[in-house]
Amino acid sequence: MLFTADRKDRVLIVRGVDNGLEQSWSRGGARVVPSSVTVTVKDSTGALIVDGAAATVTEGIAKYTLLAADTADLSLANGWVVVWSAVLPDSAVAREFIAEAALVRYAIAPPASADDLYARQARLSPSHRSPMTRDLDLQAKLDDAWRELERRLYAGGRRPELVMSPAQFRAPHQLLTLALIFEDLRMSDWEQYNVAAEGYRGEFENAWDGLRFTYDANQGGMPDGEGAGPDLEGPEAGGSLWLGGRGP
Repeated sequence: MLFTADRKDRVLIVRGVDNGLEQSWSRGGARVVPSSVTVTVKDSTGALIVDGAAATVTEGIAKYTLLAADTADLSLANGWVVVWSAVLPDSAVAREFIAEAALVRYAIAPPASADDLYARQARLSPSHRSPMTRDLDLQAKLDDAWRELERRLYAGGRRPELVMSPAQFRAPHQLLTLALIFEDLRMSDWEQYNVAAEGYRGEFENAWDGLRFTYDANQGGMPDGEGAGPDLEGPEAGGSLWLGGRGP
């Protein structure tokens, strides 16, 4: 049975600050614990930023801190890679796992929180007098929704790290999370939860289609894309500067 490198999306390395890098592995749905792990970081030219440094392994998660001084004077660029070399169970030979990365000015934080979910569905709160369920991991759903929003931006020719008005994503993030929650709940009770699931999915799609945000297309640190939408169309399609590749 093959090992899986548990990775959600590409790694965003923020220039000039300490960056915590993490990687874990699983097999057959269960996390496996490597006996040793090293990490190598290369920039977009292939130059070594970190060369086979030892990572710490805590509860099966390999961790390494890329120091601020390692990136402070470097140019922003796509096309970086993080290479994890791990000795996994049933083998004495290290295997390499490559993650796509980019050196960026900043990485925006997901704008919606559990409180935004409670504002629309109070019974999602575990402190409600009659909570809908205590089994839901709301933070995991918020994380899943945010990753889907990032993937949609990539597909539309946008890079999330260049968005200058992340607050504009609060409503789409809230609505997509609620859609994911009720799509999950309806698997156990279709009749009770399907209407809500479809309703939130429709609200999300409308919010996404109407989304406008400022965007730093030239990576100058200031917004230069007033009124930009989530998808590039026509002449505007060349307005986003891709360094290396466009991501996944």
